[in-house]
Amino acid sequence: MHGAGEWDAIEIATSLAGFEVALVEVKQLSNGRENPVALEENPIPPTERVAALSKIEAANPGIDMQFWELQLGSGDE
Repeated sequence: MHGAGEWDAIEIATSLAGFEVALVEVKQLSNGRENPVALEENPIPPTERVAALSKIEAANPGIDMQFWELQLGSGDE
């Protein structure tokens, strides 16, 4: 059991290799941003965010990128 209400699974990677690419990108962007204070002091540059999302999408064709976009912030920094 997972709790009350419905749970709709979404595909965030097409394969284990694609998931690995996504995790590597997230890890690289997290360097120097390991907590909310550090992230606020060192926001992800929009160009780095776009590049990471592009790599994730290329490794996982056809997935809805909303999950990864939310994980990497709005890009409005």
